Amino acid sequence: MNAAAGIGDEPTANPKQIASLTEKLKSNDETALDAAIKLLRKIGEPAIHLKDSDATVRSRANYALGTIGAEAKIAVPQLILLLKDSDATVGSSAASALNKICAQPKTVVPQLVAVDKVEFRVKY
Repeated sequence: MNAAAGIGDEPTANPKQIASLTEKLKSNDETALDAAIKLLRKIGEPAIHLKDSDATVRSRANYALGTIGAEAKIAVPQLILLLKDSDATVGSSAASALNKICAQPKTVVPQLVAVDKVEFRVKY
């Protein structure tokens, strides 16, 4: 049992554990937050809720996807949509995640350019 996160060490894709991990994304406790992100990474992209009503959860889910890297490429269409999120932090974290996920950032540059409220840097 991971005491910091309050959840088991071996994550599964069961709905109760996913809900618990998603709730941990709201935590101000850095240890619990880090543990939740690590477990979400073990479960994989489908477990991360990008459509949560809480902007903090969406932003931290974006961060978690970015840490997964290229293996999270299935999330690219959703991340592109989040570039236009009403919360600027969510849009910025989506841009950062896209930069980390896409081996060829040029593939998402047109979508990034289309979002005039998001500032970003793409390394070529």
